[in-house]
Amino acid sequence: MSAIPVFRQAIAADFPVLREMYNAIIEEMYKCRWHAQWRKDGYPTDDFLYTAAAKGEMWLAEVDGEIAGAVVLNHVCNPGYEQVEWLVSCPPEKVLGIHTLGIAPAFQRQGMASAIVRFSIELARAQGMQSVRLDVIDNNLPADKLYTQLGFSFRGRVTLNYEGDVCTEFNLYEYPLSEG
Repeated sequence: MSAIPVFRQAIAADFPVLREMYNAIIEEMYKCRWHAQWRKDGYPTDDFLYTAAAKGEMWLAEVDGEIAGAVVLNHVCNPGYEQVEWLVSCPPEKVLGIHTLGIAPAFQRQGMASAIVRFSIELARAQGMQSVRLDVIDNNLPADKLYTQLGFSFRGRVTLNYEGDVCTEFNLYEYPLSEG
């Protein structure tokens, strides 16, 4: 990675820059064979991004004051997560969910996604979480590879619905922080 990011929680005032970054990510992803199937007129919605920032659930990775990437970290798991056998059995408030991890096009393929995931794991540890969980749309092979390389365990494939927009198969992953 060429630059080490500084992490901070987003605030509502960051929304315009976040929307712009996610739109740029969406434009870039449609040039690739594998992608998350996000859409400017769909997921991630303005309401989702604004609310995540306003609630302090959106974390930003900044390099020289520029937003290089963002991720939503919270205890929310979509309906469907209960269909797989997790390595750690714990209540939702002890699970940190990784959502909507995005890297600004200028910072892609530089290790920024790995840095954000590692930060997320360390934040989960510091908060006393027992598990980190996430989902990856089934046709996003680079994301599957990233999480596997970082020590996440594939737990199964389920159909999930994101804000009425994406309803398809997703791969579920877990990074245990404690024995379950």
